[in-house]
Formats: sequence, C-alpha cells, structure tokens
Amino acid sequence: MIDPFSLHFCNVALFMAILGLALVADLQSFRIPNRICIALVLLYPAHVLSAGAPVDWVGALGVAGLIFVVGLLPFSAGWMGGGDVKLMAATGLWLGPPAVLPFLAMTALVGGLLAVLMLSQLRFPVVQAAQRIGLAEFGDLLLGRSIPYGVAITLAGWIVGGPRLLAAGGLQ
Repeated sequence: MIDPFSLHFCNVALFMAILGLALVADLQSFRIPNRICIALVLLYPAHVLSAGAPVDWVGALGVAGLIFVVGLLPFSAGWMGGGDVKLMAATGLWLGPPAVLPFLAMTALVGGLLAVLMLSQLRFPVVQAAQRIGLAEFGDLLLGRSIPYGVAITLAGWIVGGPRLLAAGGLQ
C-alpha cells in the first residue's frame, strides 16, 4: 500500500512534478531551464537516503554521465537541444542501471510517435481538439517543425520511472 506521508513517496512525487515542469516548459518555449535539471539532481540524494531498498547510486552516476556524454553527439548535430540532453541525464540518474534501457527505449518510442503525429494528417483534428479545450499552444506545436523531445523524456520518466521508484521504496 502507498503511504502518501512517507518521505520516499514525497521524493518520488517531487521527481514526477519536476518532470512535469520540464514538459510544460518545453511545450511553451522549446526550452528546458537549467534549474529544472538542477532540481532533479539536488533532490536525488534524498531519494537515495529515503528508499526502502539499497540504491546503486554509483551506477546511477555512471548512467547519468554516460547519457550526458553520448547525448552530446545529437546535440552537436543539432538533433537535440541541450536541455533535452541534461533532462535525460538527470532522469537517468534517478532511474539508474536497471531501468536505463527501458527508459531510453520508451523515450525513443514516445518521441517517434510524437514525430509521426506531427507528420501525419491526424495532426489537424488533434490541433482542432486542442484548441477547443484551451490548449492552443499544443496545437501550434503539432503544426511546427521541431519536436519537443522533453515531452518524450518526461512521459518515459513517468511511465518507466514511476512504478520502479515507488517499488524501490516498498510502495506498491
């Protein structure tokens, strides 16, 4: 059972909320502020200390470093923004070695689905629906040429990370 008053649950909820801020920032401006990635990194030690099971923090640092270094390649080619690379590395820190491959695969899948939606004729009804419910920015994004990869990173962090992080604290 999930205890919403446990420190571990609060840390995971903050992790998810900060990822949500990255999603909103990326949708609004195609930028992920450094303070979002810094907040994820600064909150990480609280996760390590509050998790009910041991956390491989050394392996997690290695994963984050590797994601960052490898992410410099698509960044230098202009395929990914710097904020996306930093957000992916900070999220990889939280997920660590056991979840890095599912996280990267889910990020690629969600990013690919978003790209397909942006290229398809389906985007026009989605844009109209978004405008009707007050999400005109999202509609404008679908009509644009740039993919907000922070959205894919955030969704993958939620999908892969949420259940794993809660389970690490003994919360299910």
